[in-house]
Amino acid sequence: MTPFPQPLVSVAAPLIVDNIDTDMIIPSREMKSTGKTGLAAGLFAPWRYADVDARVNDPKFVLNQRDFIGTRLLLGGRNFGCGSSREHAVWALKEFGIDCIIAIGFAPIFFGNCIRNGLLPVTLDEAAIRDMIGRIVTVDLAAQTAGGHSFTIGAEDKMMLLEGLDAIDLTLKHRDAIAAWQAADRARRPWIYAFPPQPKAGEGDHPQDSGGVKKLPLKTNAAITRAKALRRAMTPPELRLWSVLKERPQGLKFRKQHPAAAYVLDFYCPAARLCVEVDGMAHGMGTRPAGDEIRDAYLKEHGIRTLRIAAPLIRDELENVVKFIVKEALARLPLYHASHGPPPHSANGEER
Repeated sequence: MTPFPQPLVSVAAPLIVDNIDTDMIIPSREMKSTGKTGLAAGLFAPWRYADVDARVNDPKFVLNQRDFIGTRLLLGGRNFGCGSSREHAVWALKEFGIDCIIAIGFAPIFFGNCIRNGLLPVTLDEAAIRDMIGRIVTVDLAAQTAGGHSFTIGAEDKMMLLEGLDAIDLTLKHRDAIAAWQAADRARRPWIYAFPPQPKAGEGDHPQDSGGVKKLPLKTNAAITRAKALRRAMTPPELRLWSVLKERPQGLKFRKQHPAAAYVLDFYCPAARLCVEVDGMAHGMGTRPAGDEIRDAYLKEHGIRTLRIAAPLIRDELENVVKFIVKEALARLPLYHASHGPPPHSANGEER
């Protein structure tokens, strides 16, 4: 993460409206992926465009006005960033170029998302905020001043912004203490570290070999148990997508909550070796993106491609989502040879 500009100097653009929610900041239809990029064009889309589909700017909207083009500082009202917890709202603001929001108040989850993405949320009273409209304002995080007004911020939040730290970086500041604890634990319980964990013989399917890629390890009993539990507790977006995939579109068979090695895949097409993950907002928070990248890379190494679909897209554009999944699956189908025999039957822990 990039450290916060020290100091930040920018014209202050007024958007002093109470209860601006995250769906107004970045509507769900503008969220085409779970990544952090490609969102700026959808920022404040209902207000910013006279014609959203054609991307025709509304000249009355503040960020389209000549005096505020290129601003890095936004002024807001009460309860800024309320509504859903989507981190995409902060990502869109950052990609657009906003580094600081000064508002009368913030929704707590949005405030935390700002800190963890390098965007400074400053709380000041309404009179101070209105005094900044259209002015060139200096924000000094180290001194905790904005436009000559003092503000408060937590010590850890301030350090994360000044040093450009995310949650993992913050943890790694304690790497020496972590290493010391691990060394002491290794001495106290050496048997824990004697052998790396391995699946037990007979757990799950036998590894499969696919065209030179690494064999997928046996699925663990823990993954099988977790898969069974997840099938009983599918989220509404997962259920909505499964209602279509279970009908075998274009003859493609999918399994729900499919155990693979130590993981559980939301949906899996064995013939295409394609995994489909339905990502809610939690996948964009904290260490989840890094964990998802590790998991996706692991599956790719074993010949399985992962498609990540943002949950709001399933709600709003199910038909297009299914078309995309089917297209990707068909493109991965191997040529069929009768001599290869029928596909393998599902085994213990798999959805038939």
